[in-house]
Amino acid sequence: MNLSALEELARDDLYEHLYSVYTEHRPAESQHLGYVDKSREKIDISLPLSGIDVVVQQSLSLLSSATQTSSTGFICWQTALHFADWAAADPRFPIKDLHNCVVLELGGGVSGLLAAVLGPRLGHYVATDQSHVVKLMKHNFAENVVSQRFTSSTVEKSGCGPRKELEESWCKIDIIALDWENPMEGKAQFRELTGQDSADYIFACDTIYNTYLIPHFLSCMGKMMLKNTVAVVAMQLRDEDVTAEFLDAAFVSGFRVSIIKDEFLTPVLVEGFVLYCFQK
Repeated sequence: MNLSALEELARDDLYEHLYSVYTEHRPAESQHLGYVDKSREKIDISLPLSGIDVVVQQSLSLLSSATQTSSTGFICWQTALHFADWAAADPRFPIKDLHNCVVLELGGGVSGLLAAVLGPRLGHYVATDQSHVVKLMKHNFAENVVSQRFTSSTVEKSGCGPRKELEESWCKIDIIALDWENPMEGKAQFRELTGQDSADYIFACDTIYNTYLIPHFLSCMGKMMLKNTVAVVAMQLRDEDVTAEFLDAAFVSGFRVSIIKDEFLTPVLVEGFVLYCFQK
């Protein structure tokens, strides 16, 4: 990772940092709560930098279901599409060595967007969410993945794709359930799939939106990290108190916290979003 893209934060400077971020990264009114479109089950999305078009099947019925304790993953959120476009097509994206890396995504949501757009560019991409989200995530991934040149132990591929030659090296993409409150089963499956106890990089988009999730997310993230792991967490700026509690809890948990500098982001990510990196 290009370390010059990072500015390390100190816990003592947290509230000064938050004032600066919420002033300089003030969101546009069009961002509302951050969803792409929750009026339709199926939505068309264009990623302007990469020129990629996808169709995402949402579940509005499950979004409003009282039977699911966590339902926000059933619709597509703006943070993920902006992150995917930035990582896929912007030369300022500060991670250049992903083709040999194992990347874990926490809270991928039904869109499966990062797996579909970024997965084929990496060594091994493992997207995760709660079990009730994974089925629709796999469907959207299969519909939108930008290349069929990958192998998978967990996702069925189109039968009309290319055939892998012996000398070819294809990426691996998997989608599995990982519950932040009870992560050991998901961690065991991650180890079985990748042969590693930890990821080289962790990506998470718009996963912190209430205080209840914070300790579970940080604990799960920490269990999937070693000293050389970098976790990139993209957040839409909403409730400043939630962001403050999240960052303070990360410091208390022993994480090193950095922000990705504005000059390495796309203009759309500067307006209303912030990207943090966490290391042990």
